[in-house]
Amino acid sequence: MPAHKLRADLPVRILSIVVFLLGIGLLLAVFALAWRLFTSPVPGLGLPIAAGSPAPAPAAIGAAIFTFVKQIVFMAIMIISGSLIAGRGIHLYFTNAAHATVETGSTSAKNGMVSGEAPVTAQSKPIPTPPGAH
Repeated sequence: MPAHKLRADLPVRILSIVVFLLGIGLLLAVFALAWRLFTSPVPGLGLPIAAGSPAPAPAAIGAAIFTFVKQIVFMAIMIISGSLIAGRGIHLYFTNAAHATVETGSTSAKNGMVSGEAPVTAQSKPIPTPPGAH
């Protein structure tokens, strides 16, 4: 790869790596939140410690369950977002790499064409007709 092309690709590669690491960081943050959520007791649902202490009120139980479910839904949204962001970073990195190989004339994974070959077009490759269509 020529030196000028490498310098032109460098910002895109760095950006794609940063986007990928941002997505991975979001996933790690969600795992840390999940660890903390599942290892700590849910406020309002604690069992009475002493034999004479009263049981939690039904309203407190309902509010605690609602809060717990809300946290799980937010974590699911964060997991999906982190996965999409990390996937976009990977896609950006490999799209840039495939684009660079097409411009340098080597084999392209994108279109299966080697430098010097004619591209396959609709005119050069007939469309097969399904059986019984005649």
